[in-house]
Amino acid sequence: MSSSRQIGVTFEREIAKRFRRWFPDARRGLQYQAGEHCPDIVETPFYVECKKGNDRYIKHNQKYYNPHKTAPLAWLYGIISDRADEWDGNGECVVIVWRLKGAKHEIMVTLAHNDWWKLRGDTSILELQDALSTITWTEFAEVLDKRYRVKE
Repeated sequence: MSSSRQIGVTFEREIAKRFRRWFPDARRGLQYQAGEHCPDIVETPFYVECKKGNDRYIKHNQKYYNPHKTAPLAWLYGIISDRADEWDGNGECVVIVWRLKGAKHEIMVTLAHNDWWKLRGDTSILELQDALSTITWTEFAEVLDKRYRVKE
């Protein structure tokens, strides 16, 4: 297995393990068995795609909260959304979990702005149709804890 492929597989395993906090059956999706439309993580209510590395669509987004720097993630999100439409599993929304190479970089989550607010339980701010929200894994996990009733 190539080095970049191994990095991706290792990251997918890490994210599947994190999702097991809320969804005990969460695991890596095996695209070579289930088809190219299979998400990277299965057995969650999301279509989860994982990305790690120096990919230009991630590297370009190093200023995480600057909405003018999200164009490459928007491009990737569009491709993944199209793939999710072809997937026969059920998914609440498309979620891209990503991290730049290096221990200093935090795990980030990108999803449609409206989906983020729905997950939070706030439907009063559902007016940005094509906008994306990029948040930290910690923020995402706090919302999942509340929504899926996980207690410490």
